[in-house]
Amino acid sequence: MTQNRIPYLDALKGIAITVVVLGHVLIGYMMAHIFTAETHIMRTIYDIIQLFQMQFFFIISGSVFYLAYLSKGISKERIKKQMFNIVLIYFIFSIFQWIFIFALSSSGMVNSPKTVLDLLMIPFVPMNPYWYLWVLFFCYLIMLKIPKKYLLMLSTVLIVIAYLYNFNSFPASEKLGG
Repeated sequence: MTQNRIPYLDALKGIAITVVVLGHVLIGYMMAHIFTAETHIMRTIYDIIQLFQMQFFFIISGSVFYLAYLSKGISKERIKKQMFNIVLIYFIFSIFQWIFIFALSSSGMVNSPKTVLDLLMIPFVPMNPYWYLWVLFFCYLIMLKIPKKYLLMLSTVLIVIAYLYNFNSFPASEKLGG
């Protein structure tokens, strides 16, 4: 099967992934109190990244969704298959991460220990790195149910809500207690 790649979109996805990974690395270092001499620099970079990283990621995902599904007409079967893939990836990675963190919880080597209740709550409360897949699944579900003429308006409202939510959790220094 031949895929028509869009180089600028691939580049933007790569940039978005890199920025998200950088944000996760920085918050991990700060929460673990590693490189304490550079904490101020890491917090500043993290706060700047937080201003745009997820909105950027969602806009790119929306563009890919539009090109893959809406511009060619919605194939409900194709969307359902993609939703299944998202759910499968979400559960596999969440369960593996839970096992890993649960095994290390008593050692004091993790920032946020996990319990059996956390495992049971995975369908309802996503584990931190995988919340995006959880939200993406519901976005796809909405796309199946909402008429095409309302999708742009709904997408705009959701982006504004996500931005406002993200803005309310700014800056990182409040999350880190300092």
